[in-house]
Amino acid sequence: MILILSDINMPGMTGLELLPKATAARPDVPVIMITAYGDADTKRKALEGGAEALLTKPIDFVALRGEIDNRVAGAGAEGRGRDEDFSSPPAHLWTGRALQEN
Repeated sequence: MILILSDINMPGMTGLELLPKATAARPDVPVIMITAYGDADTKRKALEGGAEALLTKPIDFVALRGEIDNRVAGAGAEGRGRDEDFSSPPAHLWTGRALQEN
């Protein structure tokens, strides 16, 4: 696993509840959060909880891709993801279709 991309508003568990569990289980994996509520309190909670970025909806996909590229490049430089090749990200990172099929 090289990156966690999570919405804050989800059924069963919020992204803010998921965040400490994810960072505790995989402190080497960067987390990017997405929210429809871009208020200062939500941003503070996400960043203090360990998220490396918080993007607001509607998603600016250029900004999202930039955040993912930065985190994946940083992951490669810091040894995250072990021996994975970060030169070309897998296509499923850029399409929602692959996520729907799994």
